[in-house]
Amino acid sequence: MVGTATLEEAVQPTALGNLFVLLGGEKAPNPAELLSGKGFAEMMTEALKSFDRIVVDTAPLVPVSDTLLLLPFIQTVCMVVQGGKTPRNAVLRGIELMKKVAQRPDGIVLNKMPRRSGIDYYYYYGEHGYHDGVYGSGPVPGASPKEKIA
Repeated sequence: MVGTATLEEAVQPTALGNLFVLLGGEKAPNPAELLSGKGFAEMMTEALKSFDRIVVDTAPLVPVSDTLLLLPFIQTVCMVVQGGKTPRNAVLRGIELMKKVAQRPDGIVLNKMPRRSGIDYYYYYGEHGYHDGVYGSGPVPGASPKEKIA
């Protein structure tokens, strides 16, 4: 985005074949200017020519307002919330901030859920076809037996 390399030069392959990464690099002296200017928009447009999916991992939304500058250039937004730790008011504040830039989360990822003990907690996951492929490990209903949910 600062013009020291082309996107093709900056994107790095991984051991996973079709997965590539673009690291943030050195700390920029003017991140808000870089993100709100034409640099990020042009980079995303160029990246979409070469890649099917682009995942942008950003700083936390509420404490780092620069993240809001990216949202107009991103097609799908998922908010990541740490289970048992992220306060409800922080999640609601984040959603309100996103709405102000005409974007709301398409989903919320709840991660780092605290472990619970006892059979009742895990009962749902062991019953009702959960392990029989209904939730992603087996054939798609109505699909041929070779098709699987990714």
